[in-house]
Amino acid sequence: MDSLDHLAGRLNNHLDPSARKVSHPAQNRFLVDPRQRIHLALHPGPTAHPLHPAPELETNCDSLCIFHSLIIDSDPRFGQVRSPMYAVIETGGKQYRVAPGDLIQVEKLEGDKGSKIKFDKILFASKGAADSAQIWLGKPYLNGAAVEAEVLAQGRGEKVLIVKMKRRKQYRRTQGHRQELTQLLITQVSNGAGETATLSDADKSAKLAKFINPLKVKGLAHTPKTVGSRKRLSAAVKAKAAAPKKTAANTKKAAK
Repeated sequence: MDSLDHLAGRLNNHLDPSARKVSHPAQNRFLVDPRQRIHLALHPGPTAHPLHPAPELETNCDSLCIFHSLIIDSDPRFGQVRSPMYAVIETGGKQYRVAPGDLIQVEKLEGDKGSKIKFDKILFASKGAADSAQIWLGKPYLNGAAVEAEVLAQGRGEKVLIVKMKRRKQYRRTQGHRQELTQLLITQVSNGAGETATLSDADKSAKLAKFINPLKVKGLAHTPKTVGSRKRLSAAVKAKAAAPKKTAANTKKAAK
């Protein structure tokens, strides 16, 4: 198979020569690399410069599909490398698109760090490229499909403040909330038709080496003060101050 640079040169010849000329130096960052021009042509949108629209490609180009699969899906400059199989799971009242190697954050699930979790509520599964993908659609769930994950961390998310106020009523209440969350690493995806995609040990080690836990551990519960707590605290401080202090000489005598 031809290299990416060679294929980029081939597609570069199909572009309009006038479109390759940049009239303003500030536009060079938009249309410099042929791969970026291909990306803008295939996906015109907010990434394209409004004063210099993306060039059009000939529809009969033989290398268009090759470039779309090699550059757009595999080059890290144009997005994350996608697994050939992914699924949509349901947990905590939400839906998540997962593939082997993905790190997701879901509502709290029971399990210690390193434990395995298996999801059986699979709504959708897909395998293959975008132009020739095979899909499996559940009604509502797929029979035999499953997604396995490993617990990486347990904790609470960022604090959310809930403020209630009624004007002219002298009513104002403020309350904080931290949602319990679980960090997961997807290790295996099965579509229920006998096909399985598994995360390799090398990729798993690389993911764990770069993982940083953004969650905070739950602290100790607040203990409200009771009647007489100040008196008991003062008495404990006085008793500690009145107790004889231990010295090195007293320690040696006690040892003998």
